[in-house]
Amino acid sequence: MKPNIAVAIVSALLAACGNFTERQMVIPAPPESIMSEEALDEINITIVIHADNEISINDTPIAVSSVRSKLTELQAEIETLKILVMADPKTNNKVLNKIVDAAREFGDVGFTISSAQ
Repeated sequence: MKPNIAVAIVSALLAACGNFTERQMVIPAPPESIMSEEALDEINITIVIHADNEISINDTPIAVSSVRSKLTELQAEIETLKILVMADPKTNNKVLNKIVDAAREFGDVGFTISSAQ
């Protein structure tokens, strides 16, 4: 299932259950930033935004303010970045937008919401 379809289904289910406030609602990335299934197989960078808005890149914790510099460092090592941003449904929208915008500057970006992180 493509990430944007999964996001819509999960968001609709959670909204129907009343567990999702508007402040917590995460808007999926625009379709142009969603990767094809083939591209998802080529992911070489995974950015996880946890429920407490802590960030990790490839399982290494990092400050929000350091995401761009870390991606610059990784881009020097890996020519083409294929980035998957995984966000918890409780992620703050400002943090989410900041991370997705930063990731888009460095490569192809896929996006998914999952509370099992």
